[in-house]
Amino acid sequence: MRFLSKNYPDNVSLLDSTLRVKENFDILKKTLRVGDGELTLYYIDGFIKDTVMQKLMMHFLSLKTLGKMREDAAEEFIQNNVPYVEADAITDLDLMIQMVLSGAALVLGTPFGSHAIIIDARTYPARDTTEPQDDRVMRGSRDGFVETLIFNTALLRRRVRNPALTVRYLSVGSTSRTDLAICFMADRADTDYVETLCQRLKELKTESLTMGHQSLAECLIRSRWYNPFPKIRTTERPDAATAQLLEGSILVIIDNSPEVMILPSSIFDFLQESNDFYFPPLTATYLRIIRYIVFFLTFIAT
Repeated sequence: MRFLSKNYPDNVSLLDSTLRVKENFDILKKTLRVGDGELTLYYIDGFIKDTVMQKLMMHFLSLKTLGKMREDAAEEFIQNNVPYVEADAITDLDLMIQMVLSGAALVLGTPFGSHAIIIDARTYPARDTTEPQDDRVMRGSRDGFVETLIFNTALLRRRVRNPALTVRYLSVGSTSRTDLAICFMADRADTDYVETLCQRLKELKTESLTMGHQSLAECLIRSRWYNPFPKIRTTERPDAATAQLLEGSILVIIDNSPEVMILPSSIFDFLQESNDFYFPPLTATYLRIIRYIVFFLTFIAT
């Protein structure tokens, strides 16, 4: 873990060289003179909300002073002078770099010392949450997961308004630093399995998850040539994922992937369809039994 120094010019030079501001046209640096002090902002063009940053800069320039240099100067500045809901003071340099490259804004100030302020005003290019093409239903909702992590967790929160719904954040990949979210119901999921899964994800030794959930599945489960069947069930439907969530399953959501992994999975989970939950019990049971019979006949014949 690396930390900033208490010298403001040295911190600015360190961030300039680490983020390679002069070599990257999309990594922006903005310096603001506020009274007898100075603020330096770092953010990525295209990941930041322009209107929010413009209003924040206008607010900062309207200040008369940044305050005196002390240990809690950054925290005091957030509480008194940052009119935004998602802001935090941190000291970890590696976390600062990761947050900037993820789309957040980093603020250095002359009185902040070794602290910096992270303002999470990021926004990602995203498509509409339309119904998945490969998993359409005759009845039910017409929305689907997208490639943006926070949108997918919001689709789950919209359906399960219960404090037992837990969403844990992890970062996987030594190079890509891909964002992951593990979702489960604290009162229904197997806590030992959750902790084991989190530990395995933290210990994964991979550079990146270039193929999303498929790359993660290959890292988690060792492939065996004599078993050609899929090991992990995925879905692009929030209603199907919510149904599994309420049955005690664990969901793994990967940034940049519209498919959500459902763990643990058995062979019978792959024989379910979203339409089964929208049909009357008698009709759905009949269709599922027919599906089981066809599957086992196909399996034996093969």
